[in-house]
Amino acid sequence: MDTPARRTTLQELDPNAGLQGLTSKQYAFAINVFSGMTYADAYRQAYPDQNMNDAVLGRTASALAAHPLVRAKLTEMRVKV
Repeated sequence: MDTPARRTTLQELDPNAGLQGLTSKQYAFAINVFSGMTYADAYRQAYPDQNMNDAVLGRTASALAAHPLVRAKLTEMRVKV
């Protein structure tokens, strides 16, 4: 019986990180993408209260990933690793 992989917590990943202009949900999305989730899955987890079809979800998640502050945060996290 395989144990599911444990997700890295925000504090483990970037303990001194501030939001740096991001909302907490944008930050959660960036962390999720950095940890290997697809944009759609990262969006679903960061914004669980949203109810949209897959096509709209994909476009919305892609647009969020292209947001300048989110892109900058992802670049910063990748550089730190």
